[in-house]
Amino acid sequence: MRVIAVAISVVAGLAIAASAAAPPAGPASAVPRTAPAAPPPVSQPSAEPVEALIARLKSPEALARASAAQAIAVRAMHGDRSPQAVLPLIALLKDADAEARGLAAVALGFLGDARAVEPLLPVVKDRENQVRGDAIGALGRLGGPRAVETLLALVKDADWRVRCQAMRALATAREVRAMPLCVAALKDPQLEVRVQAAETLGEIGDRSALSALSAASLSNDAPLAEAAGRAISRISEGGEKGRSSAAAKRLAETMSELRFEGLPMQDVMQFVRDVSSVNVYVFWRPLASAGVTPSTPVTVNLKNVPLNAALRTILRSAEKSGRAGYMVKDNVVIVSTEEDLQALDRAAAPQAPPSADAVDRAAWQKLEKIVSLGLRDVALSDVVTYIGNICGVKVELDRAALQGAGTEPSAPVRVKLENVPAAAALRLILCDVAGAGRLTWTVMGGVVRIVPSAGGQAPAPPRPKTAPSRDPAPAQR
Repeated sequence: MRVIAVAISVVAGLAIAASAAAPPAGPASAVPRTAPAAPPPVSQPSAEPVEALIARLKSPEALARASAAQAIAVRAMHGDRSPQAVLPLIALLKDADAEARGLAAVALGFLGDARAVEPLLPVVKDRENQVRGDAIGALGRLGGPRAVETLLALVKDADWRVRCQAMRALATAREVRAMPLCVAALKDPQLEVRVQAAETLGEIGDRSALSALSAASLSNDAPLAEAAGRAISRISEGGEKGRSSAAAKRLAETMSELRFEGLPMQDVMQFVRDVSSVNVYVFWRPLASAGVTPSTPVTVNLKNVPLNAALRTILRSAEKSGRAGYMVKDNVVIVSTEEDLQALDRAAAPQAPPSADAVDRAAWQKLEKIVSLGLRDVALSDVVTYIGNICGVKVELDRAALQGAGTEPSAPVRVKLENVPAAAALRLILCDVAGAGRLTWTVMGGVVRIVPSAGGQAPAPPRPKTAPSRDPAPAQR
């Protein structure tokens, strides 16, 4: 087993630590090997030429070989991926010293050369748990069919540490095929595996995992419940890129206390808008199919929780089966059914084609104007005309497209958005009145035309032609 942790720091300050592993169960840990002192932690690339580091990989001293492999790994992490080091490092995978073998695997993973995949495959069965973990992590960074197949198989390994390492590597690879295995692993007998499964699902970021994660977030095992909650927030807020948005950052802020006793859902959503100062767009029509209306009572009593966790609790209070969810898109918090959100997530945002002429490109650019809308039950035709007037571009509705999507120009729109691109507002409105992915727009002759999406979705059931019956909404501000 490793005697000491080896920490390697990236330029951005992210520390990637390979910590000393717990001794594996069974004979492998019965007699600890005699190991040299581990090379010291390295945070900056070595000034030593890579040729000299490669030469040290063949040193008679185990420490020299291990430190050379580590130095090559750090150089690779800083962007210096020296292909001439690949074959010598592959040879080092068979070294008698576990530290050297493990750091060779780490270096190969960061070098990113596909030649390393096949030689790393047998190393995942190394007698030392830490070396196995290093090889598994390297395969996750390298990716490719053979690496992924091996990692998927290891998720079912008899050793719970290997199961954790494999899922962590699949998270690095963002491998969607790991999702069913990770969902099943949420019920693994080992708590560490369950926690890692939740974290991996969060890293992969597919919304289809949210139902299973929602159930896990109610677990009596606090580490699992917390990991599942973090994963739900990560997925709902669009991963690392999405979580850097202003809306996601505000949702991450801690609420000292939150208490509602039977407050109508629409008032609760207004409260979330007020305390977070973010745009919240509620798709009431699909939510109605899950039994959630503006008047649905919400009862929660929370202290010192992030607002995103509070929002999950609010939605669970309104809809007990977990069908309601949220996502952050275009810096707007969107609340709807999970089914509707998945469709919205899959729907591609309209973009100007490369062939667009100067007139059409100008119209596309006008839709990027920042606008604020506060409308209550205004006809769709009037709303798109209003947006066009604000942006200085003509917007036309295709009646046949609207009918195919189960709506019409008189469909009522209720929206409150502040300081968002007009294109983002228009996309949300079209999804609200017709369903996600059914309507889009194109530009012809400088005119924005609302048309059917190219996805070919089946027509939606007819939507109400007048405003649905509901309690009066809070006054627009």
